[in-house]
Amino acid sequence: MSDELQKSRTVEQKHRNVSLTRDLLLRRTNRANGICEQCGASLEGRVHYLCRACRHAWAVALRLKRQAAGLCGVCGREAKPGRKTCDYCADKAAARWRRLRLFALNRYGRVCQCCGESRLLFLALDHINGGGTRMRREGMNVQSLLIWLRR
Repeated sequence: MSDELQKSRTVEQKHRNVSLTRDLLLRRTNRANGICEQCGASLEGRVHYLCRACRHAWAVALRLKRQAAGLCGVCGREAKPGRKTCDYCADKAAARWRRLRLFALNRYGRVCQCCGESRLLFLALDHINGGGTRMRREGMNVQSLLIWLRR
Protein backbone atom coordinates (compact mmCIF):
# COMPACT_ATOMS: atom_id res chain seq x y z
CA MET A 1 0.00 0.00 0.00
CA SER A 2 1.32 3.40 -0.89
CA ASP A 3 2.05 6.09 1.70
CA GLU A 4 -0.53 8.49 0.21
CA LEU A 5 -3.28 5.90 0.36
CA GLN A 6 -2.34 5.12 3.97
CA LYS A 7 -2.39 8.86 4.84
CA SER A 8 -5.78 9.40 3.17
CA ARG A 9 -7.26 6.50 5.13
CA THR A 10 -5.80 7.86 8.33
CA VAL A 11 -7.31 11.30 7.61
CA GLU A 12 -10.71 9.72 6.88
CA GLN A 13 -10.56 7.80 10.16
CA LYS A 14 -9.67 10.98 12.06
CA HIS A 15 -12.62 12.83 10.52
CA ARG A 16 -14.90 9.92 11.34
CA ASN A 17 -13.62 9.85 14.94
CA VAL A 18 -14.13 13.62 15.32
CA SER A 19 -17.65 13.27 13.96
CA LEU A 20 -18.40 10.42 16.39
CA THR A 21 -16.95 12.41 19.28
CA ARG A 22 -19.13 15.43 18.40
CA ASP A 23 -22.19 13.20 18.16
CA LEU A 24 -21.44 11.55 21.51
CA LEU A 25 -20.85 14.93 23.14
CA LEU A 26 -24.14 16.25 21.76
CA ARG A 27 -25.99 13.19 23.09
CA ARG A 28 -24.49 13.59 26.55
CA THR A 29 -25.39 17.28 26.59
CA ASN A 30 -28.95 16.49 25.53
CA ARG A 31 -29.23 13.81 28.23
CA ALA A 32 -28.02 16.22 30.87
CA ASN A 33 -30.54 18.84 29.73
CA GLY A 34 -33.47 16.40 29.55
CA ILE A 35 -33.76 16.60 25.76
CA CYS A 36 -34.41 13.73 23.32
CA GLU A 37 -31.20 12.55 21.66
CA GLN A 38 -32.82 12.28 18.23
CA CYS A 39 -35.23 15.18 17.79
CA GLY A 40 -34.45 17.53 20.67
CA ALA A 41 -37.94 17.38 22.21
CA SER A 42 -38.27 17.87 25.95
CA LEU A 43 -38.38 14.63 27.95
CA GLU A 44 -40.16 16.21 30.95
CA GLY A 45 -38.42 14.18 33.64
CA ARG A 46 -38.70 10.80 31.89
CA VAL A 47 -36.14 8.08 32.45
CA HIS A 48 -35.46 7.38 28.76
CA TYR A 49 -33.06 9.25 26.49
CA LEU A 50 -35.49 9.33 23.57
CA CYS A 51 -38.99 10.81 23.40
CA ARG A 52 -41.92 8.46 22.89
CA ALA A 53 -42.09 9.07 19.12
CA CYS A 54 -38.35 8.46 18.59
CA ARG A 55 -38.41 5.35 20.81
CA HIS A 56 -41.34 4.00 18.79
CA ALA A 57 -39.57 4.70 15.49
CA TRP A 58 -36.40 3.03 16.81
CA ALA A 59 -38.34 -0.04 17.99
CA VAL A 60 -40.18 -0.40 14.67
CA ALA A 61 -36.93 -0.09 12.71
CA LEU A 62 -35.26 -2.68 14.95
CA ARG A 63 -38.20 -5.09 14.59
CA LEU A 64 -38.20 -4.76 10.79
CA LYS A 65 -34.42 -5.19 10.64
CA ARG A 66 -34.63 -8.37 12.73
CA GLN A 67 -37.49 -9.77 10.65
CA ALA A 68 -35.61 -9.07 7.40
CA ALA A 69 -32.72 -11.12 8.80
CA GLY A 70 -35.09 -14.03 9.58
CA LEU A 71 -35.04 -13.37 13.32
CA CYS A 72 -37.84 -12.87 15.83
CA GLY A 73 -38.95 -9.24 15.67
CA VAL A 74 -39.46 -9.13 19.44
CA CYS A 75 -36.38 -10.75 20.97
CA GLY A 76 -33.94 -11.40 18.11
CA ARG A 77 -33.90 -15.20 18.38
CA GLU A 78 -34.23 -17.29 15.27
CA ALA A 79 -37.82 -17.37 13.99
CA LYS A 80 -39.44 -20.31 12.28
CA PRO A 81 -39.59 -19.98 8.47
CA GLY A 82 -42.58 -17.90 7.40
CA ARG A 83 -43.19 -16.48 10.90
CA LYS A 84 -42.28 -13.13 12.41
CA THR A 85 -41.63 -14.40 15.94
CA CYS A 86 -39.96 -17.32 17.69
CA ASP A 87 -42.00 -19.96 19.52
CA TYR A 88 -41.29 -18.41 22.92
CA CYS A 89 -42.56 -14.93 21.94
CA ALA A 90 -45.55 -16.39 20.08
CA ASP A 91 -46.55 -18.40 23.18
CA LYS A 92 -46.07 -15.36 25.39
CA ALA A 93 -48.28 -13.22 23.11
CA ALA A 94 -50.96 -15.94 22.99
CA ALA A 95 -50.98 -16.18 26.79
CA ARG A 96 -51.34 -12.41 27.05
CA TRP A 97 -54.22 -12.50 24.57
CA ARG A 98 -55.96 -15.25 26.59
CA ARG A 99 -55.54 -13.29 29.84
CA LEU A 100 -56.98 -10.12 28.26
CA ARG A 101 -59.93 -12.02 26.79
CA LEU A 102 -60.67 -13.80 30.08
CA PHE A 103 -60.44 -10.49 31.97
CA ALA A 104 -62.94 -8.85 29.60
CA LEU A 105 -65.34 -11.81 29.73
CA ASN A 106 -65.16 -11.86 33.55
CA ARG A 107 -65.86 -8.13 33.61
CA TYR A 108 -69.04 -8.60 31.59
CA GLY A 109 -70.28 -11.59 33.59
CA ARG A 110 -69.13 -14.58 31.48
CA VAL A 111 -72.69 -15.12 30.25
CA CYS A 112 -74.17 -14.30 26.83
CA GLN A 113 -76.82 -11.59 27.08
CA CYS A 114 -78.88 -13.13 24.27
CA CYS A 115 -79.00 -16.87 24.99
CA GLY A 116 -77.37 -17.36 28.40
CA GLU A 117 -74.41 -19.39 27.05
CA SER A 118 -71.60 -19.55 29.61
CA ARG A 119 -68.97 -21.82 28.01
CA LEU A 120 -65.83 -19.78 27.26
CA LEU A 121 -65.31 -21.48 23.93
CA PHE A 122 -68.55 -19.96 22.58
CA LEU A 123 -68.40 -16.52 24.19
CA ALA A 124 -67.27 -13.45 22.25
CA LEU A 125 -67.30 -9.70 22.77
CA ASP A 126 -69.60 -7.74 20.52
CA HIS A 127 -71.40 -4.42 20.42
CA ILE A 128 -75.04 -4.81 21.43
CA ASN A 129 -76.35 -1.77 19.52
CA GLY A 130 -73.70 -1.65 16.81
CA GLY A 131 -70.88 0.89 16.94
CA GLY A 132 -68.10 -1.52 16.05
CA THR A 133 -67.52 0.12 12.69
CA ARG A 134 -66.99 3.48 14.36
CA MET A 135 -64.41 2.01 16.73
CA ARG A 136 -62.56 0.30 13.86
CA ARG A 137 -62.46 3.60 11.95
CA GLU A 138 -60.85 5.14 15.02
CA GLY A 139 -58.13 2.48 14.76
CA MET A 140 -59.28 0.17 17.54
CA ASN A 141 -58.94 -3.54 16.81
CA VAL A 142 -59.99 -6.40 19.12
CA GLN A 143 -56.75 -6.46 21.09
CA SER A 144 -56.72 -2.69 21.65
CA LEU A 145 -60.40 -2.95 22.66
CA LEU A 146 -59.50 -5.52 25.32
CA ILE A 147 -56.67 -3.31 26.60
CA TRP A 148 -59.07 -0.34 26.65
CA LEU A 149 -61.60 -2.39 28.64
CA ARG A 150 -58.93 -3.25 31.17
CA ARG A 151 -58.39 0.42 32.01
